[in-house]
Amino acid sequence: MKQLCTLLLFCIQFSTIAQTLIEVVGTVSQTNGEKLPGVNVYLKNSYHGSSSDAQGQFSFKAALSGEQVLVLQAIGFKTAEHTIFLDREVLQLNFILKPAINELTAVTISAGAMETSDQHKAVVLKPIDIVTIPGAMGDIIGAFQTLPGTATVGNDGRLFVRGGDATETAIFIDGLKVGNAFGTTANNVPSRTRFSPNLFKGSFFSTGGYSAAYGQALSSALALNTVDMPNRSQGDISVTSVGMGYTQTLAGEENSLTASMNYFDLSPYQSLVKQHFNWERSPFGWDIALAGRQKWGKDGLLKAYVHRESNGLKIWQPQPRQAGDGQLIGIQNNYTLAQTNFKKISANAWTYTGGISYSHNNDEISRDDQTINQDNKLLHARAVAIKDFSQEFSTTFGIETFLSGYDESVDSLNRNFLDQQYN
Repeated sequence: MKQLCTLLLFCIQFSTIAQTLIEVVGTVSQTNGEKLPGVNVYLKNSYHGSSSDAQGQFSFKAALSGEQVLVLQAIGFKTAEHTIFLDREVLQLNFILKPAINELTAVTISAGAMETSDQHKAVVLKPIDIVTIPGAMGDIIGAFQTLPGTATVGNDGRLFVRGGDATETAIFIDGLKVGNAFGTTANNVPSRTRFSPNLFKGSFFSTGGYSAAYGQALSSALALNTVDMPNRSQGDISVTSVGMGYTQTLAGEENSLTASMNYFDLSPYQSLVKQHFNWERSPFGWDIALAGRQKWGKDGLLKAYVHRESNGLKIWQPQPRQAGDGQLIGIQNNYTLAQTNFKKISANAWTYTGGISYSHNNDEISRDDQTINQDNKLLHARAVAIKDFSQEFSTTFGIETFLSGYDESVDSLNRNFLDQQYN
């Protein structure tokens, strides 16, 4: 028994002697040369480490050898990892930590009261948020009307921000302006946006300033970003009290295709629920949409989207000092939106984005025996190049053009207007 205890004691002493401690010492400084205190310095995947003192110096001993990874961490600075070799009794090291840019320390260049970036002051809603907000009824604008700074003007249904008119709020899809984003309706009859929230991965709404990218907006900007690549192939069918729809998505590794079709008719619903409107023909309509996506190399993506819809209604509206049902208003609306855009990230820290969109809205409005035909067209093209020099500094170059046209005819009378802008 005494021999066994002597043998165990000898093994423990031999193991302790064989495990040589190596001292790691050094200093940590900022980029301006000032010493940095309070930096956690430790060997990765081990318990060996220390913190720098007021003079930025650190020292600790490690019972390790060979190649190791030394980690340096400090609040407000980028975490640094360095490969070192523990091959001598004392290892002298010196390091420099770079400051990290975050929301607490970042300096934002501003023009007046408006930041040059958008996401820091934008309200972001995902599709699940839009369809679950009480009172929104699955409408994108209905969801944002619940936020501070917005207002509901009468029964219009469009988005008003800090007064003004709904046309002062510009709506963009993947950076391209959408013309006539709301369906056409009669006076005092609410309108809805034309697009399903499930088409978008996020909706960015600026309640304050916004960048020059949305310079066509006067009071606010609503930027909608479509889904990049769907996760899987699937089919969705929806049946409601006012209509039905079907969506089919085919997803591959490099591309995808989504097609949808919807139809609605409020006649059955409004025949059961008492209305304050005197409908001659309740609102009805259909829409079809096609969205395609194609990966472009390793860090690029091409998108294309086409939306086509048609809807109409007829309603009796009372007129001042006129007995009876009033004036019969009929609206037949046809709308087309087609756009394509791209994004490409190159190896030299350049990012390229751009696209072109075209929207065409036609309204045939009848007032008793008078017929008014209104035609709106909008073409928007843009190209942007962004160069990232570092995490703290980048520059953006871009060009865009707008071409809009308006044509109106009242029976035999006709007038038109063409507007072209370059930026």
